[in-house]
Amino acid sequence: MVVFSQYAMQVIMAFAMLTVMIVMLPRVMVSVYRINEVLDMPVKIKDGKKTAQDSTEKGKELILQNGIYAELYNSQFEQAE
Repeated sequence: MVVFSQYAMQVIMAFAMLTVMIVMLPRVMVSVYRINEVLDMPVKIKDGKKTAQDSTEKGKELILQNGIYAELYNSQFEQAE
């Protein structure tokens, strides 16, 4: 009887996994379509001619225009300082 119940559970679990795969298939297809849309877009960023030495020059500034800068703090780290 134990062997029969184990066999029945294996069959039931196989059908359950198949059902989950069938339910997830439309989501997967939509995701693949969206990913392919992004990958098929033309690249707007062009490679520059600067080298690694050019980017380490002193006196360079990073300016954020119309950007938001935020720092998130953890309460444990705030108390330790």
